[in-house]
This record gives sequence, C-alpha cells and structure tokens, in this order.
Amino acid sequence: MKTAVLLVIAIIASCSNNKQNSEYFEKINDDYQQGKARFNEEYVSHFPKEIESDLFLEMNESVSPEFDIIRLTLFNKINEKEIKTLKKKYEKSIGIYSALENCLLVVNRFANSQNNGIITTLNDTEKELINKDCSIDKYPVPNFWNNQFTTEDTECKLPKDFTIFVIDAKAGIFLSEEKLSNGEFMNDKWKHGYSYGICISEEQNVIIYWVVMW
Repeated sequence: MKTAVLLVIAIIASCSNNKQNSEYFEKINDDYQQGKARFNEEYVSHFPKEIESDLFLEMNESVSPEFDIIRLTLFNKINEKEIKTLKKKYEKSIGIYSALENCLLVVNRFANSQNNGIITTLNDTEKELINKDCSIDKYPVPNFWNNQFTTEDTECKLPKDFTIFVIDAKAGIFLSEEKLSNGEFMNDKWKHGYSYGICISEEQNVIIYWVVMW
C-alpha cells in the first residue's frame, strides 16, 4: 500500500474563551462537512448532520495522495438511552461483531502506529492472514489504528468493549480508477469495495461513525 496522509482532529481542550471555543468548533464542523462531501450521501447518511461540541471526542479523515484508502471516522459521546435506541435500530445490520473477535475481515489490517499505514509488500504470513477461512463470510470493518482508543490487543485495534455494526458493505469498484487501491491488503472477494457502520461501547458511552472505501 502506498503512503497515506492521515488528517486527525483530536479531542478538544477546555477553553475559557467562549468566542474562541465557538470559532474552533465552527472550523471543526467545516472540516467535517468537507469530509462527508467526499462520499455520496448514501455512504454517510448515518453520520450526524453536524458535530455537537458537547458530544465530540475526535475525528479522523484518511486521504492518500495516491488514493489507496479513503476513510472518515467520527468519535462522539453517547448516553445510555441513545445506546438502546441505536442498538434496536441497527439490530438487523448485515454484520454485528465484537471487537474482541479474532477472525475479523479488517481493511488494511497491517497498518499500525509503527508503520504509519505504509505497507509496501506482504510476506507469506501476512497473505495467509488476509485469506483466513474463518473470515471469508465476514463483512469488512476498519482498522482503527490511530485514535485515542487504539489498542494492539484486538485485530481491529478497538478495545474489546466495542460492538461493531456493519450497516452496509459491498465488494466491487466504487471509486474512480485514479482513486482505487491496488487491493493487495484484502482477499480476492473483497479486493475493492466499501463498508460503513457504527461501533458502540456501552462501557465507555462512546459511539464511532465510520465509512471506508478502497
């Protein structure tokens, strides 16, 4: 995989100046709207219309000059009532997985903080991981390798208390040729495609909205 440029807006620091705080979130929302605009509406309709300052934790946007992978991820706080509502709403998602599972189909599973997402070639062991029989019928989920919740204890790099809801995913070419990945980090069935959904941690009261295309 070619070099990826990762744009990260981190958790907001407390600010005593209300005007400065307002301007900060206006800039964040501008970046957020631009991030969503990179995708057709159908892929980001589950995202909030805008970022609310009292809920916002973090936003990650991954955009490569070579367009190997395109991703938007929003981390928000959430209360118990909203958790119950969303779990009921998405209880029939095409895929529901625990972050603790050890046979997930992870998009670009080899990206981590050490290599900054730069993958050049895969060795035989890595190729075997991509083609594990137990993941053949799974739907793709992101590699959450660069955020405040990242852990090396799970395949998807989210803490074990997160549940992943894949709302929709399809294999195929959904990007223009110049934006398309080389597909080497996915199995033949999912060489190219898209996936979007949410992740919820009831333990931490956190929700993650995500979309990824490759």
